[in-house]
Amino acid sequence: MKKNTTILVVDDDSNLRRILVNVVKKIGYTDIREAENGQKAWMIINNMEIGILITDLNMPVIDGIKLTRMVRSNSKYDHIPIVIVTSSNTKDSIIKAAKAGVDSYIIKPFELKQIIEKIDAAITHRQEKISAGNNKAAKS
Repeated sequence: MKKNTTILVVDDDSNLRRILVNVVKKIGYTDIREAENGQKAWMIINNMEIGILITDLNMPVIDGIKLTRMVRSNSKYDHIPIVIVTSSNTKDSIIKAAKAGVDSYIIKPFELKQIIEKIDAAITHRQEKISAGNNKAAKS
């Protein structure tokens, strides 16, 4: 994915949002948008091309799982790689996120190396999903 790709960082905690923005800047991304909840994120997604979505799991109004489901249920946006950031590392949370369509999962606290790995993993996972869908459609 190109470093001029627009990244949307969604978290109700402004300090964590700022940390995430600084981390993605450090790894070379320059076009970064922010939202404090899933509802505001959805408005941004509907008004501009988003290349990667990094979202908190637990937020007011619309949480990260619901936002993920909204993105995945819309063919216009289902190509967007989604990374969930959370302090919850329970098996149930991870399964729920995976079922919703999350491409990668980051447990807080995190390190720069983890963010890089998880963004790369999310991009790769989404590209594989899209390719698998295209191959399935071509065989039909």
